[in-house]
Amino acid sequence: MTGLNDAIIFIDDPISSLDNNHIAQVSSLINNFFFYKDSANKTCDNFAQLFIATHNFEFFSFVRDANNIKRKNNDGCCNLYMLKRSAESKVELLNLPKAFSNYDSEYLYLFSEIYNYYNSGCPVDSSYIMPNVIRRFLEIYTRIKLPGNHDEIDNRLKILTAGRPNELKFLHYFSHFTTLERAVKHSELILKIPDITSDVIAFLKLD
Repeated sequence: MTGLNDAIIFIDDPISSLDNNHIAQVSSLINNFFFYKDSANKTCDNFAQLFIATHNFEFFSFVRDANNIKRKNNDGCCNLYMLKRSAESKVELLNLPKAFSNYDSEYLYLFSEIYNYYNSGCPVDSSYIMPNVIRRFLEIYTRIKLPGNHDEIDNRLKILTAGRPNELKFLHYFSHFTTLERAVKHSELILKIPDITSDVIAFLKLD
């Protein structure tokens, strides 16, 4: 295909009100229409610049992982950005957070945080944020494993761990602010976070 080589193309959220099937089809159309194969069967751009804007994460994931667009990303030629409104009439162009660019979901991002913390030797400076990360991950994980169960996370964990001893009960202490003392001193229970993380990893390895 020729005729677009010098064009600057801007596509603004072309999937409004479309269902999942049509979102996938639009993504595939973009991935094919704006690229072509040369005589050596090499994929080439059929544009000078291509901009795609969306607020839909499903469409974003399709486009980000589309083979022709992803090829440019691997070459360092495709950049991912986020627009952030910083004032009523001002918008900032920021690099896309790694949570969005590297992971397809909150679930995968949370697991990566737990796994990286565990592999880094459970550094104390990171221990304070891990209880909420672990609890949120386990909420999603136990819902996936027990989709028809509407119990609290504790009961879902009891079912999945089948009564095996673990340190996960301490997550409640860090998830709920129950005493004023916690505002003025550290808790020795923070030193339990590595054990909790080890239990989570061991728990997942059984699956």
